[in-house]
Formats: sequence, structure tokens, C-alpha cells
Amino acid sequence: VHCKGGFGRSVLLACLLIVERFDVHGRAVMGWARVARPGAINTPQQEEMICSMHGRADVWRLAGLEVPPQRLGFRSHGGSGASGLGGSPTSVVSGYSLSL
Repeated sequence: VHCKGGFGRSVLLACLLIVERFDVHGRAVMGWARVARPGAINTPQQEEMICSMHGRADVWRLAGLEVPPQRLGFRSHGGSGASGLGGSPTSVVSGYSLSL
């Protein structure tokens, strides 16, 4: 994913993917993205969109998808190390690397 500068749309999409994949709050992901990529998320609308995501279900609704009940809440995604971290947004996100 890449846009002209790599600070706005591409980071927005990467943040939404992280929220969906790890079922974490958008506000935590936005903070992480700004540490990893200073200057990222460069419009108020982008910031509002990410902060309005409270987890996977919100991303699914944004995409116009029906959220199956079993997809709600934190779930382990296999042997990648996400399980056992207590579901804390910072611990889940910090366990993975994403080049922005």
C-alpha cells in the first residue's frame, strides 16, 4: 500500500488492517503509527476515522460487511505470538513489525 508521500492514505489503510487483524482500538494503533512513522495521519478526517474504530467489528461495518458473532472480541490468530499477551492493545501491536 503506498500513496504519494506514504503518510496519509497508506498509513490509514495499514492502521485499519491492524485494527481488523488484531482487534485493537484505533487510538492505540494511531499512537503506534505516529511513533513508527512521525508525521503519519496528516488530516483531521483520517485521525477521526482511525479513532472511531474500537475493534474488528467497526472495520467490518465500515466495509459494509456483516459481523459474525464469533468474530467479535480478541481472538488468537495462530502461532504468531498474539495469544497470551492479555489482549492489551499496546502489547499486541508491539509484538509485530510493520514497515510503513
